[in-house]
Amino acid sequence: MDEGVPDLRFVATRWSKIVKLRGDDANRREGLDWLAETYREPMVNLIRRLLRRATGGRARPDEAEDVAQSFFAKAFEKKWFEKAAKECRSFRSYVIVMARRHVLDHVKVARAAKRNAPDESAASESPLDPTAGAVLEVRDPIAVRFEREWLRVQIARALAEIRAQHADYHAILQNDAGDAPLDDPTLSTKLGISREALRQRRSRARRLFRACLEREVRDTVESEVSFREELAAVDRLLGDLA
Repeated sequence: MDEGVPDLRFVATRWSKIVKLRGDDANRREGLDWLAETYREPMVNLIRRLLRRATGGRARPDEAEDVAQSFFAKAFEKKWFEKAAKECRSFRSYVIVMARRHVLDHVKVARAAKRNAPDESAASESPLDPTAGAVLEVRDPIAVRFEREWLRVQIARALAEIRAQHADYHAILQNDAGDAPLDDPTLSTKLGISREALRQRRSRARRLFRACLEREVRDTVESEVSFREELAAVDRLLGDLA
C-alpha cells in the first residue's frame, strides 16, 4: 500500500452516521448532533431559501436559524429518520422533503397566530407557495444549491483531514485546484522537493483525497448503491469546479 493512502478495505466497513438516526434515543441523538454540526450551513441555507419562497420574501433575517433549530428538535422527537423514505433518491433528498414540510408547518402556525392577534391583519400577507409541501424537482434551484453545498462540505472535510495528516499533500491539491496554479518547477522549489518527488506526492495526494472523500460519503449512505450514486454526484460537482 502506498504511504499516506489508507487501506480502502477498512473504509468499506465504516458504520454510516445515518444508521444512527434510526437507532435508539442515544444513537439518534448522536446522529442528529453530527448532522446538525457537520451540515449546519447547508441546512440553514436550505431552510432560509424555503422560507423565502413560502413567504414571498417576508421571513425575518434570523428566522432560518430558529427554524433549523426546531427542525432538529422535531426530528428527534418525532423520529423522522427512523424509516427510510423510499420515494427519495438519497438521504439528501429525504432531508429536503422533511425540511419543506417543517417550513410549511412553521409558516402556517405563524400566520395563524398573526390572524388571531387583535392588532394584526392577515389581508396583506402573501399566499403560501402552493408546492411548499411537495418534493422538490431534481433540477429545482433550491435542490440544486443544497446539493452543491452539501457536497462541498464533504469535499472540505476530506481536504481538512488531508491537511491534518500531510500538509504538503494538501498544498499540492490546493495549488492544482486554484485559479492560477504554480507550474511544477515553481511548486517543487516552494515545497523544497524535486520534480520527481512532486510527481509522486501528487499521485499519492489524489489517491488520499479520494479515500478521504469516500469515507465522508459513506457517513451519509446505507447501501452500496447509494454510495455509488453519491460518489457520482460528487464527481459531477468536482467536474463543474474544475
